[in-house]
Amino acid sequence: MGEADLTGLLFDEEPNRLSLLSARIPTSKSSYADSEWWRRRYAASEEEASYDWCSTHPQSRSSLSDGFLALWPRYSVSYSSFRAAARQAGCTLSAGDVVLQLGCGTSSFGGELARDGVLCLESDVDAALLARLAGRLGSETTQHLSFAALDALRLGVRTACCDYVLEKGTLDALSAAGPLTVQRAVGEALRVLRAGGTLLSISAQPQLLLACLSDTWRVTHIPLHDPGVKIPSARGGLLLLST
Repeated sequence: MGEADLTGLLFDEEPNRLSLLSARIPTSKSSYADSEWWRRRYAASEEEASYDWCSTHPQSRSSLSDGFLALWPRYSVSYSSFRAAARQAGCTLSAGDVVLQLGCGTSSFGGELARDGVLCLESDVDAALLARLAGRLGSETTQHLSFAALDALRLGVRTACCDYVLEKGTLDALSAAGPLTVQRAVGEALRVLRAGGTLLSISAQPQLLLACLSDTWRVTHIPLHDPGVKIPSARGGLLLLST
């Protein structure tokens, strides 16, 4: 399936498509829930090839790591450990599955999924960031990747069009705005899932997120971090949500 086919599968109308075509350190946690702050942060960091704020791998960390970590728990998860935990829960993310990633930033996860044959829509509120990401990933994964500027609280995506929704730290960030914001984002994510689909949430603070979630949702929590990485405060987890 090509990119045009994937976009047609997910959207009723043409989205703001990319591949088709302030301060860098927040002063408070509330900045994490502010889309404008994220735009400024990435605009001031165009030199970063990739940044995973839940990674300890040197190539995925920026000079801003200490500033981020001062305001948020530090944790680590690699793509391979995420895939292992997902398989443990019965989520295979097989070739041909459709995945919508929320708040992808400049993370490498979308490219990894595409290399595994998964059809992935990379989304973020920052259109300029997505253009840079599309350019960095290049032609290697073009067949399996698409990019669109989307707001996690107001997804312009069809109902029941995805097998999985993946987010890595986006709900953590939105939790700074309170439980109702988290519930709204989760509700939107669950709306776009097909029957039997799953929201995969990689969180630095799974217990905090669990306290924000509705009792009507089915939730599984799997502790998640890279074996051998000694980080005393690492309490990351994979939450799997469905209706």
